[in-house]
Formats: sequence, C-alpha cells, structure tokens
Amino acid sequence: MERFHSYASITMACDMPINHMAFDGCDYFCTIKCKCQIIKFDICQEIQHKYCTCREYDCICYDYGDHCFWASSKTCYNQIFKLDCHMNEIDCIHICAFGQHGVITGISYHCCKNALLVSFTDTVVEVEKCNERSKILCTTKEYCIMGVLSVCPGILLTICKDNQYYIEVINEYGEKTGCYGIEHAYVPQNLIWNPCISGCQKWQIWIFALKRNCYPYLCKWDISLQTLGFIPCSCNFEICKACCCDEKCFPCEDIMESIALMETSLSHILNAEGEKLQKVLATTDDIDKILCVNRAVNKTIVNVTHLEHTLYAKLSALLDSEICHDCCDNSCGCQNGADDNKTVVTYDIEKDIF
Repeated sequence: MERFHSYASITMACDMPINHMAFDGCDYFCTIKCKCQIIKFDICQEIQHKYCTCREYDCICYDYGDHCFWASSKTCYNQIFKLDCHMNEIDCIHICAFGQHGVITGISYHCCKNALLVSFTDTVVEVEKCNERSKILCTTKEYCIMGVLSVCPGILLTICKDNQYYIEVINEYGEKTGCYGIEHAYVPQNLIWNPCISGCQKWQIWIFALKRNCYPYLCKWDISLQTLGFIPCSCNFEICKACCCDEKCFPCEDIMESIALMETSLSHILNAEGEKLQKVLATTDDIDKILCVNRAVNKTIVNVTHLEHTLYAKLSALLDSEICHDCCDNSCGCQNGADDNKTVVTYDIEKDIF
C-alpha cells in the first residue's frame, strides 16, 4: 500500500461538503455538493471567495491554455461547461460521438494537444475543444474509473477494483507503467497536478480524498521519473506561471503603471512650459515680461524636480521590496527550460534622475 508523504485536512463547514477540486497554480477551487457554489481557497486553506454559479457542478479542472475552468454536472450527462475566472458559464461541449458512457468522473487539461481528457466510469475520452470531436483513449470492464489526470504525454487514472483504490500510470503508448494502492482509510475524489514547489527529479501529485468517506483531506504523493515511466513534457509546468503572472504580479504592475502615468503627465507639463517660453519670445521683446514668464517656468520646473525625486523613491522602494522579487518567480526553472546562463541587463535609474 502506497504511503503518502503528508496529509493536510481541509477545514470546511459541515454544510459545504466538497465534490471535486482544481488547482490553478496558486489557489484551489472546490465544487460543493447540493449547492450552486464554487469555493476558492489558498494553499493555507484560507477561503478567498465564494462564487455563486448557475448550476451545481461536480468535476472541475483548470485549463491554463485558455485560462478558464471546465466543469461537469451530474444532471447533464456527456456535457462539460466552460467557466471564466469569475465562474460564469460561457460555453459548453457535448460529448456525443460514442453514445452514453455513464457519469463523468473526472476532467483534466491535456497541454500537449490543448485538449481535454474526460473520464467516465468505464472510459477515458480525449475531446478537442475547438470542434468537439472525441476519441476513446481507453476502456475497461475490469474496474471503475474514478478520475483522470493528464501529465502529458501520459495519464494517471484513479480506479476502484475489488473495493480497493489505486492510482494507475499509463504512458503515451497506452501501456500501464505502474499501479499504486491508496490507503484504506482514504476514498480518492480526484488527482491534482502541482509541480510548482518540487525539485527537478520529483513532482507532487495531490490526491483530494475523503477520510472515512466523510472528512476532506489533501494527500501528497511525491512521484519520480522512474515511477512515471515517461518524461513529462515542458508544457505541464506552464501551470506554475499561470496564476503567478496573472494575479501575484498585479500589485507590482499597478504601482509601476502609476509611476509611468505620472511621468507622462510631467512630460506634458514640461512640454507646455517650453511652448510657453517659445510663444513669449516670438511675440514680445519686453525684457520684464520675458523674465516674469521665465520665473514662472522655473518655479514649475523646481516643483517637477521634487515630484521626480518622490517618484524615484517610490520606484526604488518597489524594486527593493519582495513584491517584485517574488513576481513570476519560477521555482521549478529546470522543468520550464530556464537558462541559467542568460545575460541579465540592468539599468541604473540614478543616472537619469534630475
């Protein structure tokens, strides 16, 4: 029986039992049983937001190719729904090529083909998002498929056989390369791919499971290359950038934008003062009037200089803070093809200050 490296209980109210869970590279998103609601919480299990939805969703996954979510509903067979970042339903796909397969048990984003993997109780189907064409990847009568996770080019299945739960690893050729038992106390609901805080030779698969079929837990399983039996494609690690660049960088970007806008305003002011001087010199020879305008322009330039010092201090404090250092930090750089020998070009802002 596979021993997981850690367990984390999920603190949720008794009236919010979780169906399935998705991970967007930063936060977790849970569908709730018997409620038209999706809960967002961070890695510290602090609830960030409660989204009201137009229907009760069951399975859910994050599509970091289109930056959206896909979810299923137990009341709509063979359909998966596209949700935007605010959990508004914006599209749907009808899986109709092969008739009824039973209840949808899992959805996963296949990054190599920019497609979706959808598991039913006895079948795994690959669905093209653009034209809704479907292709059966595997089918079985020997066990019940409880979920699917794409680790391109391979697949991980959560299965139930003889009242025991397993994780089955399948490579790109459809060959089974491993099967690992899950402890009896835990009933797996779905698998979550999280490579963002792992090392180069190990990645983390989180199993959202119910202990005693009641209490929600996240169980961490460190999986190695030898365990997988195939080399994961680099696109699998794009999820590490998806949330970081879309959300965490907003404070840094907003401050930088405010500085840039202020600099634009100051440039317009200086340009207007220059035009004022040109106008006076072109229309009068009166020295007193020219000196008067010159004093007014000089006062404006002094005030602009003070503002420039303030903007410099603001920018300097921002660059020294952890907000910018942590922004889009690639903690799994080797998987993302990061080049450690890349030349870094820096700019000394002090040379261009007034």
